[in-house]
Amino acid sequence: MRNIWKASLAAMLALGLAACSSSEPETSDTTEEETKEEETKEETAEPETAVASYYIINNTGEKATWSIVNNEGELETKEGELEDGKYEAVDFGEVKADLSFTVNYKTESGREGKFETLHVEEANISLLAEDDMTGSTQIAFVQELPVTNAKAAYVVTNNTGEKVTLTISNNEGELDAFEKELADGESVDVDFGEVNDTLSFTVNYKTESGREGKFETLHVEEANISLLAEDDMTGPTQIAFTH
Repeated sequence: MRNIWKASLAAMLALGLAACSSSEPETSDTTEEETKEEETKEETAEPETAVASYYIINNTGEKATWSIVNNEGELETKEGELEDGKYEAVDFGEVKADLSFTVNYKTESGREGKFETLHVEEANISLLAEDDMTGSTQIAFVQELPVTNAKAAYVVTNNTGEKVTLTISNNEGELDAFEKELADGESVDVDFGEVNDTLSFTVNYKTESGREGKFETLHVEEANISLLAEDDMTGPTQIAFTH
């Protein structure tokens, strides 16, 4: 009886070993080819981007030249000159988010300022007077742009070939609109005086035959404007700035 039991046990062990040896090895859910594809995707993924847009405000107390230089050398340097109290928009557009810039400026008296770690962002940057510095940093980030005024004065000439009704209206609704009829070839001075230089205007005109013209982005400036005949238009713009 004992021999029969031993024989049965040996048979069971043999069957177990055979089953283990015949089973297929476990395989990974991810093949080598899929792994390579994932690695390739990671390598070719587009870098994260953001908008690099700034306003440079000259608060140095004197005229100053400025520049914004990309530290990685991938973007063109922006530069300009500002009277004291004035500001200028500087837009690099959509760029790689990990880039950085250096802000340089030099005042008319020769004082130089620098800030070397400007990040990709949208910000207002004030170039500081020496007395306004609270430490070694020669710029400051501010919330609001200064209110500055400029003259909004235009000489408008009717070159449409027929009589027109001219209207120039302030887009922000802060100023009274100007309206006048002009004969063909006639000019008129339109002077809104010293106004906030962030304002803008729309020029509308309608000819006697019913043709309408519009220009919606007239800035605060001193300029000569020609109302164009349809045959003189080189594109959709129905006015021209002349010297």
